[in-house]
Amino acid sequence: KSAKIFGAGGVGGKENGLKAEQKTPLQTIEIADGEYEIESFGENYLPLDFAQMSLDGVNYGEKLPLIGIFQKLLSMRYEGEVYLKKKFEIREIPSVLKLYSEEKDRMQAYVNGRKITLKNAENSAGKDGFFEADILPYVKNGENELIEIYRFHQSEETYYALFGDGVTEGLRNCMRYETFIETVFLSGNFGVFSENVRNGREKNTRLADSFYIAAAPKKARDFVTEGFPFFAGKMRLKKTFVCENGKKKHSTRLTFSGRYHWADVYINGKFAGSAGFEDFVDVSDLIVAGENVAEIDLYTGNRNLLGPHHIKGAEEELSVSPYSFELNGTWKDGKSEEFTNRYSFVRFGFFSETN
Repeated sequence: KSAKIFGAGGVGGKENGLKAEQKTPLQTIEIADGEYEIESFGENYLPLDFAQMSLDGVNYGEKLPLIGIFQKLLSMRYEGEVYLKKKFEIREIPSVLKLYSEEKDRMQAYVNGRKITLKNAENSAGKDGFFEADILPYVKNGENELIEIYRFHQSEETYYALFGDGVTEGLRNCMRYETFIETVFLSGNFGVFSENVRNGREKNTRLADSFYIAAAPKKARDFVTEGFPFFAGKMRLKKTFVCENGKKKHSTRLTFSGRYHWADVYINGKFAGSAGFEDFVDVSDLIVAGENVAEIDLYTGNRNLLGPHHIKGAEEELSVSPYSFELNGTWKDGKSEEFTNRYSFVRFGFFSETN
C-alpha cells in the first residue's frame, strides 16, 4: 500500500492538463515500485523454437534452434519429410492450453502421440495468418512431446537466389520459400517460469535458459521473472495506496515510471486517464484522503514474445533487422557463432530506475 508522495510548488493557469484559477499545491504520487495484484490477462505464451531433427522419424539428432535446422536443410538442398521433436514441461495443467502455428496444410502435428487438428484462430486480432489447436486433452504433468512433420521442398529458383553466382540483393529480396519452419507458440491462462532466470548485464534486461508451465501468479513485482517472460497484450492490474491529502486541498498527479506501451488508469472505480505519451495521470477529482484503489489496464508489445532473444553479446537490440532473427551467412551444420541458446528479455511494467 506504500506510495511515494512528493510535494511541489503551487500551480497556476494550465500545465500539462492541470487547470487551476488560483495557486493550488501540487502533489505527485509515485506507485511504480512494489507488488501488483493481477486481476486478469488475455493470453500468456511459450514459444517452442528449438527441436531435434530426424529425416526418418526414428533417429533424432541434438537439439538445435529452428532457424539453424532450416539453414541446414537449405544447405543440404533437402527434399522430403522432416520430423521435428519439441519438448515442453508442465508442472500444473492450466484450464486453457492452445497451440498456435503459421502452418496448417504443410505440417502434421502430434502431442504425446495423438494427432491434433489445426483450424483458423478465433478472436484473431493480432493473429492473422495463424492457426490454432486445443491441446489441453492431450497434455500431462511432466514432460510433453510435440512432433511436427513437414514435407520440405524449395524450388530451383529459390536455391539459385540463395546460392547462385552473381545474384543481386534485389533478387534475393524477391525470393519466396516454398517451405519455412516456423516457431509454434503455446498459449493459455498459465504462468511461464524459469529456474535459471537472472539479471542481464544491460539495464533492465533479464536472461533465462529454459522454462516450464505452472499456475499463473496472482501477484507480481517483476513480470518477466514472475510468470510472464513472453507476455504481449493487455493485463489488468490493481494496487491500493494511501494519500494523505484529499482532492479539495491539492492537485494530484499519479505517476507511472517504468516501461510499457500504454496504461489506462482507473481510480476508485472511475476512469482517470491514460499514461503513454506522459508518465502521469491527473487524479485530482477522483482521489480521496486515505486509502485509494488504482486499477490499470497495462499494454505491452511483442518484443519479449518475438525477440530477438538469441543474439550473442547483445541482450537488447535497439536496431532490429531480419538479420537479428536469421543471422544469415553465419550458419554451419545448424549452428552459428553469433547465436546463443539463452533467451534475453526486457523488463516491462511499472518500476523506478533504482528498482
